[in-house]
Amino acid sequence: MSRVVAILGSSVALLVRPPRTSRAQGAYPRLLQDALAPEWRVENLSRPTLDIADVFGMLRSDILPLDPDVVVLHVGVNECCPRFLPRRVWRWAKESPRGRSSRPGPLRQVVIQVEKLLRGTLAQRWAVSWFTAKEFEAVTGRFLDELCKETRARVIVAGTAVRTLRIERMLPSFRPLASRFDGILARLSRQSGAEFLDVGRIVDSDPDHLQPDGIHFSADGHREIALALRQIILSSDQ
Repeated sequence: MSRVVAILGSSVALLVRPPRTSRAQGAYPRLLQDALAPEWRVENLSRPTLDIADVFGMLRSDILPLDPDVVVLHVGVNECCPRFLPRRVWRWAKESPRGRSSRPGPLRQVVIQVEKLLRGTLAQRWAVSWFTAKEFEAVTGRFLDELCKETRARVIVAGTAVRTLRIERMLPSFRPLASRFDGILARLSRQSGAEFLDVGRIVDSDPDHLQPDGIHFSADGHREIALALRQIILSSDQ
């Protein structure tokens, strides 16, 4: 029977640009599956707007039934990204009922464009994150504690990789917030016995590892992350 890797992430674990024909094809979970098969099976539970509160809610319904040997937690971007629209409205717009890879309907597209247009105006000073650093640390800490109690899975916590100047011009507070949330993830990893994967170092090694939006990975970036995860996972068997 194959051993199981469960990946819990947002659009960073789904999107490859270019191309945008499929949210899952070529992203690092798919590449990791190819690299670990047939001994391992990778289950990608990621969703475009997933955050740590969602992950906590998935613990008993989606994660524990898999009885995973490895859990990759890749959160932080949705939580710290300054936004104008409330969490519920943004998620309604981004999560199409026809499936996560479907193009949003006209009304949803209008809502998404309103958010994007506001980012380029003086209104950016009123953008706020969905989670404060304190809230993020509390929920993430509780999730890791519960996960360690309920499973024997090895936990890998992946950091954010918010780096480019373009994203800083659109949302001036995004990069320092991402750095702060990365620090929280690294500290909680040490406290819980998880391994922290510094994704920032991976993308810093080559600017082509990130797309111009400063958030999502290029095909090269996804390959590098898959290789790093493979190395960590296989090292646990030695």
